[in-house]
Amino acid sequence: MLNGIEDYNTRITLGKSRELEIIDFLTSKGMKIELPTTHQDIHEKIDGFFLPRAGGRISFQLKQRESGDDIIFELIKDWDRNIEGRDMKSHADLYVVVDRTGKLNIISTKEIKAKAKELLALADANPNDQQGDNWQLKFVKDLAHGQVKLMCFFKTSMFKAIASYKIPDYNH
Repeated sequence: MLNGIEDYNTRITLGKSRELEIIDFLTSKGMKIELPTTHQDIHEKIDGFFLPRAGGRISFQLKQRESGDDIIFELIKDWDRNIEGRDMKSHADLYVVVDRTGKLNIISTKEIKAKAKELLALADANPNDQQGDNWQLKFVKDLAHGQVKLMCFFKTSMFKAIASYKIPDYNH
């Protein structure tokens, strides 16, 4: 639920607006960014591309947190039908996460997925909520669609940040 908004389409629209605010902030830091095509956004779960001075493109997925300072990662979208979650399906190279205080971290998606795969094996062996020192596996009913999802919450400190910033006056 985004700011108490339960309607799925309203949450998506508001989330996209906030993504653009964060992209504007990164651009203000001198980063060149290209927005994805609709296909890349919907099917590849890519929210943008960093365009390094050396050339090429580095894809990223962007998340902003309202109720926690962790990384929220969808492993399984529908547990009963074993449908892979959006974050596991993502083709993004980097994961950009902004916590509720405006701290932004850029982390390798490959590292997050490697740990997520380890935890998915734990959930397959024991399909219950579980917790470790720096992570929590949680089965959650999707309010928009009704299926049971498997989510993982990682402490950001588990992963080495490629870059970190503080967004001034961030109040989301």
